Amino acid sequence: MIGQKRFNWAMVLALLAVLVFSYIAFLGMLYHETTSSKTPVWIAIGILVIVSLCCFGMCYGKAERNKFLGKSVQIALGTVIFVVLVLAAIPFTNFLDVLGKSEDIKENVEEVFDYASNLDNRYAEYANSRIKDYENILSPEEEISGDSFLTTRSKNEYDYVISVKSQALRRIILPESRRSIVEGRHYWLDNSKEMSLWNVATPDNLRKLRSVVSSWIDEYRTLSSNGFEDESFEPFIEKEFSTSIDTCTAQFTHYHFPSIIAILITFIVFGIILLPYFLTDSWEYGVDEQNNKVDKTSKEFTWI
Repeated sequence: MIGQKRFNWAMVLALLAVLVFSYIAFLGMLYHETTSSKTPVWIAIGILVIVSLCCFGMCYGKAERNKFLGKSVQIALGTVIFVVLVLAAIPFTNFLDVLGKSEDIKENVEEVFDYASNLDNRYAEYANSRIKDYENILSPEEEISGDSFLTTRSKNEYDYVISVKSQALRRIILPESRRSIVEGRHYWLDNSKEMSLWNVATPDNLRKLRSVVSSWIDEYRTLSSNGFEDESFEPFIEKEFSTSIDTCTAQFTHYHFPSIIAILITFIVFGIILLPYFLTDSWEYGVDEQNNKVDKTSKEFTWI
């Protein structure tokens, strides 16, 4: 019974080790991808399944003295586990690189978020300034003075025309629908700002971040291109915001040889995965619930 418990806890520990290791390797593959892809998911699942099955096969072969799963096969399964872990150490290292650059990534992300958060305000300032300039264009060159009925009527007509045209321009370059769009953008920014490097959605968000903000600038440029013939204006021109976020994330799209830390962790994980095998005893006879001696053909290998 004692040996059985030792085996179970070792197997649980081994499964946890391979699960954590494969998840970190999975994150490393996500940061390596330049586009959204399901490939890292399948590779991570493959690592988990292959290592788990090989570990189970080694333990089963040793415990049952299975002819098919003899010593040579057990060694081969252990070799497969080691090779898989070494290969997984490459994307594992990539994620360690990401963690090492976490402060740089955080600063670059905050820079882009600050820029994006103020983009709507800058466009509103541009639009209001343009509307004001248009009102000045529509105003008569000489101020209408006097208190006569005709003078007052002419002044009111001018004010009415200016008001109608300026409001029409406002509806074109500052439409009411923009308000809900801006609220949606800020909601997205608020939810995306506190991104964790351990979150599987973060790599894709980092890739999308600059393209999303660029699309907002293009939308404002297109919107501001509309106007009236008697209006003199320049479309909304926004300076290019920093591309440091692209430079920062681009360095994670190239794999390199596993780091020393990754290699050490790989060996530690490999040792943990082999614990169930070393703690599994070969046996020929056992006892049943009544402590009667039985041969191995009456015993089944179980995980529990």
